[in-house]
Amino acid sequence: PLAVGRARVISAARNARGGKTGDRIARLRQSQHLTFEALSSAVQIKPKRIKEIESGAEPKGTEIVSLSEFFDVTADFILKGENNANKEIIA
Repeated sequence: PLAVGRARVISAARNARGGKTGDRIARLRQSQHLTFEALSSAVQIKPKRIKEIESGAEPKGTEIVSLSEFFDVTADFILKGENNANKEIIA
């Protein structure tokens, strides 16, 4: 029973954050009322490529960096829907 409850909480969190990278990017873009062209100009990624990413294509490392900096979110949020900025880094 406890495991089932935990699974539901995790599932709800994923749904709230959007289970896919492209979905999160689309929601971030739409929340700022940006067109593909406006976001493209701001992050130097072609509009066609942004559409591809929002449709499910995996973003490249440089694209993740550009998008996360523009939207002021972590790369973890872009990729996984998680914000690990508060987690301790162990070197």
